[in-house]
Amino acid sequence: MQRLVRIALAQVNTIVGDLEGNTRLITDWIQRAREQGADIVAFPELALTGYPPEDLVLKPGFVRDNLKQLTVVARATKGISAVVGFVDEDGDLYNAAAYMSDGEVKAVYHKVFLPNYGVFDEQRYFAAGGGATQLFGIGGVRVGISVCEDAWSPTGPIAEQAERNPSPRQARPEEGRTQARETDGKRPASGQLRVGPIPRSSLEPGPQDEETDKQHERPAAARLLHGGHH
Repeated sequence: MQRLVRIALAQVNTIVGDLEGNTRLITDWIQRAREQGADIVAFPELALTGYPPEDLVLKPGFVRDNLKQLTVVARATKGISAVVGFVDEDGDLYNAAAYMSDGEVKAVYHKVFLPNYGVFDEQRYFAAGGGATQLFGIGGVRVGISVCEDAWSPTGPIAEQAERNPSPRQARPEEGRTQARETDGKRPASGQLRVGPIPRSSLEPGPQDEETDKQHERPAAARLLHGGHH
């Protein structure tokens, strides 16, 4: 028997600095994902502010307004979870992703590895995140968050999540999994929504197994690679 966690990837075109417009766009696509039966929808890196916000984040009023709009977005997550990029302030500024569900922000993730090459200048504006990386249970599957560059490092947050979330599937590598995507083949002007089910085979629950599913070394069957501008 298999259970499915349906993940929607909202590839939306946000506008740098247009907080209210981006909020409307994000809440609209949360609604679309809910209508398509998704359990969780992930948005791009810094979707709320637009990417890259650059010197806008040096304006305290802009950061405050982005946090206010985040609460508006969170209220739209009744009956669905979402991961939304925004600028967090906690002493320093952080390139952040909020995990929200049931109408409120449940947790915040701070990007760890900040690119500072080519067109990227994140170390000028943001502090690097640190500390323990949280995992969230969605439909019996543990989900972790990483932001763009964090997914590139073999010793970064994903590796930490894997260590904290051992899976019985490591002992049974012959048991693979499948992942399907369902799209209508069209890309609207404001973005594209991809919704795909990820199956989870029934397992006898152990101390950490009940909400766990991995393929080989991956920390969860429902790994969300949040954002990405490379």
